[in-house]
Amino acid sequence: MEHERNLWVFTFEFGPAKVGGLGEVPTNQVKNIQRDFNITVLMPAHWLTDETAGKYHLKHTGRFLEFKQDFTSLEMQAPHHHPSIIASNAELKVEVMQMILPGFEDTKILVFSGMDPISKQFLNDPVIYSSTGLWGKIMVYSRCIEHYMKKIIDENPNLIPHAVHVHDYHPLPGFLAARQALLGKNKDVAMIFTVHLLTWPKVTLDFMHACGIDETPLPVYIRHKTMELSMKRMLEMGKNSIEYLGGITADIVTSVSSAYLQDTVVPNVGGGLLTGKVDFLHNGCDWDYEEAKQLVRDELGLDPSELKTKLMTSLLELMPENEPVVDDPILERIISKYEAYPYVAGGRVKNFVDEGYLFLLTGRASSQKGLDLFFEVIPRIIKQDKRVNFLLLLIPTQGESDLVSSILERATSVDIRENVRVIFGKVRSIFIAAHLAADAYIANSLWEPFGITALEAQALELPVLGSKVGGIKETVVDISDDPLHGTGLLYRPDDGNELEYAILDMVNLLDINAIAKHRVNGTESTSEGNMDGRITRLLGKFHDSKLVDIVKNEPTLYQRLKSNARERVESSFRWSIVSRKEIDIINRAIERKNLAY
Repeated sequence: MEHERNLWVFTFEFGPAKVGGLGEVPTNQVKNIQRDFNITVLMPAHWLTDETAGKYHLKHTGRFLEFKQDFTSLEMQAPHHHPSIIASNAELKVEVMQMILPGFEDTKILVFSGMDPISKQFLNDPVIYSSTGLWGKIMVYSRCIEHYMKKIIDENPNLIPHAVHVHDYHPLPGFLAARQALLGKNKDVAMIFTVHLLTWPKVTLDFMHACGIDETPLPVYIRHKTMELSMKRMLEMGKNSIEYLGGITADIVTSVSSAYLQDTVVPNVGGGLLTGKVDFLHNGCDWDYEEAKQLVRDELGLDPSELKTKLMTSLLELMPENEPVVDDPILERIISKYEAYPYVAGGRVKNFVDEGYLFLLTGRASSQKGLDLFFEVIPRIIKQDKRVNFLLLLIPTQGESDLVSSILERATSVDIRENVRVIFGKVRSIFIAAHLAADAYIANSLWEPFGITALEAQALELPVLGSKVGGIKETVVDISDDPLHGTGLLYRPDDGNELEYAILDMVNLLDINAIAKHRVNGTESTSEGNMDGRITRLLGKFHDSKLVDIVKNEPTLYQRLKSNARERVESSFRWSIVSRKEIDIINRAIERKNLAY
């Protein structure tokens, strides 16, 4: 389908090539706006040329990029770069391949794949954000973008983008090099810079020059006016922050939640210089509750009503032999050799001893997720109520080996090991089942740009216990503040007492709900008066006093939390809904560029 406006998307994660929540964003945004723009996605090959995903294939386009590359600046930019790459005038050849992905028939997805040993070492590094190769990958990718843009200018000028959406800082040098190529031909392009997670990396001027960027001043839109700044001057202004560079060179700066944008992004990527050019784009979630239940029936042969019992007492030990999958070889060795109870060989775990309440936590194993605090609180919870169990399905990430080792030790300590199971790695066989089996979800981040996992949990009718940070406080509605629309309980971040109270209050809601349901269904043999007395006693156990009156009027409040959670996602956070705002932002950026320049 042809459109008037061309959009290019620069990202290191797309489709099957993803690490965490970031990869879901450009993929789903593009899928939902591809009928509104002519979209081209440009990304490094990573592991994609291995054809291991099965749901895509690559085809040759007959287009090649050849250029010389100076790698000497990597010595200063990245001391841990591949030691063999020290060439000052390396000859590189890169093939531009096209990935064919179901559901993206209206999108061109281009993959840069190295053909010589050096470019292949970087562009085809299967670890997307390798600690030894990332800056080399950024550099070579940048030069690919620069030379691809030059070919488009010369050979297919009708394909020149009106706007480029840059996801995080990794593709930014490529955009700046491409923009200078356009400006050299008296053309320009609008840019949307989305910060998914600030990491505060620094870059040297030599590194930026090696990425194909010279000192030709760039027109930048700052405080409602245009001025021209050189790369050297912009790095001086931002104290060599590449994220700051993205902020001041963008036409619109976005992040994934209003709170994270205003509290964290704006102060660190330009501050007052960004006045009038910031906005937020919430992430979305297309998980479907009914489809998830059918998936469990089809793949596990289980009805959702029996799922919790099966998951806790048999499915953990029945995972396929190739699970859990840990991509990083260093972390895989740490995890697979650990065999203290409840672990067995290969990072697998024993089943829970007893069925009880089940709290689920998923996502990356990083200090950001508040895991240290979580493991301080768990023993206190179990000491008070041994019916409470915790299942953590965590993705170990590079640079967090100390945290992974610490969690392994804590998960095997005598005081919690009967009630806690931590599985590191991808566990496709039980991942959806765990969401359907659990009673509640915990999102204990110390800071969080968005928190896609909390949204996924709500889509499958899981009430969320979440810290009041970033996107979590924008997607989770605290039942204490909004009894009609509540989807969970919120608490202050980095506060062990509040986390403990939230968990215990959720257990209380579960207990009262069970009593009330039995009374309604006529399955409770105790007299109505006794049951009212039991509920009365439980009401006295709430730490949040607001819950007392709410539950008095609605003892089955827990059930409404579940239905509210699902309804919130379906009414406000489907990708088809949240992506409409991106269309407006892209068009605003294009129109601003036309006005400003």
